[in-house]
Amino acid sequence: LNRLDDAIQIFELALHLSDSIQDKNGIAYALRGLGQAHLKKKQLDKAEYYENKALAMAKTLGIVKLELNVRNDRHAMLAALGKYKNAYGELRILNDLQDSVFNGERREKIKQLEMQQEMEHVQQAHYLEAAKTEAAHAQKLQRQKWIRNGMSAAFIVMGFFAVIFFKQRNRINKEKQISDRER
Repeated sequence: LNRLDDAIQIFELALHLSDSIQDKNGIAYALRGLGQAHLKKKQLDKAEYYENKALAMAKTLGIVKLELNVRNDRHAMLAALGKYKNAYGELRILNDLQDSVFNGERREKIKQLEMQQEMEHVQQAHYLEAAKTEAAHAQKLQRQKWIRNGMSAAFIVMGFFAVIFFKQRNRINKEKQISDRER
C-alpha cells in the first residue's frame, strides 16, 4: 500500500511537470498512471475520474495504444464497480479498437512486404541488366581477342611465306648465275 502511495505521488508530480511544460502526451500518461494506482488501491471513484480524463486525452491526441490500455483499465474498473452493462460496452469498444489496430498493423505490414517485393524486383532487373551488359562486354572482348590472335597468326604465316619466297628467289638467282656462267 505504501508503494502505491509513492506511485500516486510520483504520477501527480509527473502530471504537474507535464502540465507546466504543456506536454499533452505526458499529461495523458500521468493521468492513466494515477488511474491505475487508484484502481489498485480500490479507490474506484478516483480511478474512474483519472481514467476518464486519460481516455479523453488519448482520443484527442490520437494515441491508440494508450486508449487501448485505458479502455482495458476502465473495463476492469467498471466491473469492480458493478456496472456490468458499462463494462460490457467498454469491452466491446476495446475489442473493436484492438481489431482496428491489428488490421492497421496488418495493412502496414502488407504495404512493407509489397514495397520490399517491388524493391527486390527492381534490384533483380538491375542485376539482370548488369549481367546482360557484362555478357555483351565479355563477348566483345572475346571477339577482339579472336581478331587480335587471327591477325597475329596471319602476320606469322605471311612472314613465313615471305621467308620462303625470299629464299626461293635467292636460290633461283643463284642457279641462274651458275647457269649463266656455264654457258
